[in-house]
Amino acid sequence: MAGGDQHNCKPADESNNSQNKTGIVLKMHLKIVSIILGLLGGAWVTTGIAILCITLAPSSVYTILNTINLSSCGLGCSNIILAAFIIVIGIFKIIYAIPCFNLAEDFEKIDYKPIKTTMTLIIGIVSLLLAATVSVSLWCAIEVGPKIQDSDAKDDMVKNLHKVFTEDSHNSANMMSNSWNKLFIELDCCAVNPVESTTNDFDFTPWCTTSGECQQTNSQIPKTCCIGVTESTYSSAPSTCHANVDSGTYKANGCYEVLKNKIYPCYMAVIIVGFQSLIIEVLMLLHAVAVCRTYFGICDCPQSDRFCCCLQHKKVNNN
Repeated sequence: MAGGDQHNCKPADESNNSQNKTGIVLKMHLKIVSIILGLLGGAWVTTGIAILCITLAPSSVYTILNTINLSSCGLGCSNIILAAFIIVIGIFKIIYAIPCFNLAEDFEKIDYKPIKTTMTLIIGIVSLLLAATVSVSLWCAIEVGPKIQDSDAKDDMVKNLHKVFTEDSHNSANMMSNSWNKLFIELDCCAVNPVESTTNDFDFTPWCTTSGECQQTNSQIPKTCCIGVTESTYSSAPSTCHANVDSGTYKANGCYEVLKNKIYPCYMAVIIVGFQSLIIEVLMLLHAVAVCRTYFGICDCPQSDRFCCCLQHKKVNNN
C-alpha cells in the first residue's frame, strides 16, 4: 500500500481497459492486413499463371525464349521457375491469410498465455519467411525483367535464327527451325527485327546461304511469314508475299518486339505486387511485436509511472 501511495498508482482496471482498447485496434489491424494479404496472394497466383501461359502457349514460344541466354538457363526456363515459385508463394499467402483472419476474432477468447505466445511467434516467423521468399522473387524479376529489353536479348535471337533456320516448314528434321516457323504463324510475326524489304534477318541463315527456297532465289522470306496462313495452308502462300515481299502481304512485325510486349508486363507485375507484399508482411511482423508489447508483460508506461504500471500489468496477466 505504501508503495502504491508513494508512486501515485492508478487502479489496475484502468490499465486493463487500456489493454482492451489496444486489443480492439490490433484485432482490426490483423483483419485488414489478412484480407489484403489474401488478395495479394491471389494476385501472385494470377501473375504466375499468366507467365506460364505466355511461356508455354504456344509451345514454340518456350523454345525460342530459351535462345535468350541468362546466367543459368534460357529465358523460357527462367520464366517457368519464377512462375512456379510465385504461384506456390501466392497459394501459401492465401492459406496463411485465412487462419490469421480467424485468429483476429478469437485471440481475446484464448485464456492460456502459452498458446497466445506461440500463435504470435508463428505470425512473426512466417511473416519473416514470406518476406524472404518475396525478396527472392523480386530479385529474380528485377534481375531478369530488364534483360528482356536489352539489345543482347535480341542479338541472341538473331544469332540463333542465323544458325538454325534451314527451311520454311514446321515439320522438317530441324526442330529449332520448325519452332521458328511455328512462332511466325502463331504470333503473327516474322524474323527477329521488323521485315521492311527483301533485305532482312533471313539473309544470313542456312536457308539463304546453303540450300533452300531463299538460296534458290524463289523466296525472300518464309511462307510462314505471310498474312493469314496456318500450318495447313502456308505452303500455298502467294508469291507476292514470300518472293516479292509486297507491303500488306506479310507480317512486318519482328518477333522480338512481340515477345517482349507479352512478357515484360508480367515481370513488372511481379515487381509491383512484390513490393506491396513486402509492406503487408512488415505490417504482420509489426502486429506480432505490438501483441507482445500489449499482452506479454512488456510495459509501455511513462517513466514516472513505470513502477506502478508494470506492477499492475503483471497482476493483470497473472490473473
